[in-house]
Amino acid sequence: GKPAPDIFLLAAQKLGQEPQNCLVLEDSLQGNEAAINGGFVGVMVPDLTPPSEFLRKNLFAVCENLLDVIDLFESGKLHN
Repeated sequence: GKPAPDIFLLAAQKLGQEPQNCLVLEDSLQGNEAAINGGFVGVMVPDLTPPSEFLRKNLFAVCENLLDVIDLFESGKLHN
């Protein structure tokens, strides 16, 4: 269970990718902690609970809504 990153690590393994090359898009605090714990590129779109200072410091981005996530892709910030 989250915040253990096991489910994300399994998904990356099945995709044949390293965690640092995978985006985890989450709304929950525990899911975002799991992304950080697994070494993933974490992006939070908060639902009801705002991100903690720890999450803000350790996630790739915190977006207000899903349209902001599209902007991250279009800006090239999420491309290697």
